[in-house]
Amino acid sequence: MRWLCPTASRLSRRVVAIGAVLVCLTAPSHLWADTGAYGDTPSDVALIMLAEVNLVRETMGVQALTLDGRLAHAAQAHCEDMAANDFAGHRGSDGSFGPARGRRAGYPVRLFGENLQMGHPTPQDVVAAWMESPSHRENLLRPEVVHAGIGHVFLPTDSGRARYGHYWALVVAAPLP
Repeated sequence: MRWLCPTASRLSRRVVAIGAVLVCLTAPSHLWADTGAYGDTPSDVALIMLAEVNLVRETMGVQALTLDGRLAHAAQAHCEDMAANDFAGHRGSDGSFGPARGRRAGYPVRLFGENLQMGHPTPQDVVAAWMESPSHRENLLRPEVVHAGIGHVFLPTDSGRARYGHYWALVVAAPLP
């Protein structure tokens, strides 16, 4: 991954990401879009993931995303579905795909993208893996999307066939006008 400042160390980039999380925690109105009925605040892991995603987007000249509670609900529910039913994929156990799950959560979907990742333990590892995949990178950097939802499930004793342990989902979207 290319950074704007090639001499910046990994530590300094992490300091920037941590600073972004602190800004998010102290100024949630800049981060948290209409939450619908899903809750008042995002989880720490969602804030860290959003900081990583936005760091990459801003480095590549793309506007930052804001979290949306309805999309967070859809992403989290899909992670829980995958973990509970021992699968990894965009099609849910009920046959649904991402845009339908977003609409079901109350988001007025115009554009929708979904990135999934299993097994990686940290948001940094997940975002790095997405940036190495052309289709995931395209979703992550899509300039037309403005909102994000982040889901994560960790099963420390994952006894499924695949034994991923970590199930991640990033949903990016733009609403109908």
